[in-house]
Amino acid sequence: MFLELIAQRPGGLTHAEIRRWFDVPTSTCSYILSRLEWHGYLKKNKSTGRYEVGLKLTALAYHIPQTTPFHPILQTPMNELVEATRLTAAVGVLRRGRVLLVENVDSPEPLRVNLTVGSEVPFDTCALGRVLIAWFPRRQLSALIEEYGLSKSASRSPVTKSKLLQQLEVVRREGYAIHETTVGARALAVPILDGQSRVCAALVAAGATALNVWKRFDSLVKRVNATAETISELTRTVDWRQLYR
Repeated sequence: MFLELIAQRPGGLTHAEIRRWFDVPTSTCSYILSRLEWHGYLKKNKSTGRYEVGLKLTALAYHIPQTTPFHPILQTPMNELVEATRLTAAVGVLRRGRVLLVENVDSPEPLRVNLTVGSEVPFDTCALGRVLIAWFPRRQLSALIEEYGLSKSASRSPVTKSKLLQQLEVVRREGYAIHETTVGARALAVPILDGQSRVCAALVAAGATALNVWKRFDSLVKRVNATAETISELTRTVDWRQLYR
């Protein structure tokens, strides 16, 4: 009921307005809103204090990638990247210790990597995550690991803190991250910068390792970086952290 009400109100609703509408105790209302916000179904506008529909709810409702406020801006450079490389392209941001996919363009190849808008993965399990945290100050990185921990999976070797730090050093040196899966797929991620040259999001291009584009790796890195630079320039006034906090 909370989600339906808020979705019907352009500009969202305040905590007090929601509580009065449903006539529930303040503590109950606070708990429900905090859980919905935590899971991405709602987002709270810092400047207005109003709760609005979150990205995950939009993705579930429409099953389409048109979920970011700057979707038309991102689609042109991302489509051009996909046409040039035949790889799936996606943009991800860091949200509460997980990488949230906020935009994508599918590869035209019959065998392709599917990157679904609204899906989330732990920050230490993918190329996007390593790029998003590679330039964190050491204290901020330690706090992230302390709060959210490192992933454990029976299907792969666990990532230790020392191993992760080594991986991040490589990312900083090379300017990109590579991730290969056991099913013959590969992903290349590079940073997207905000107006203050801080990493605010990341762009990934992913596809089957058998594709010829991987044989021209240096050219591919330049092409993906050029797209990321274009996106950085087009969205330099966007507060990504406010949109997907």
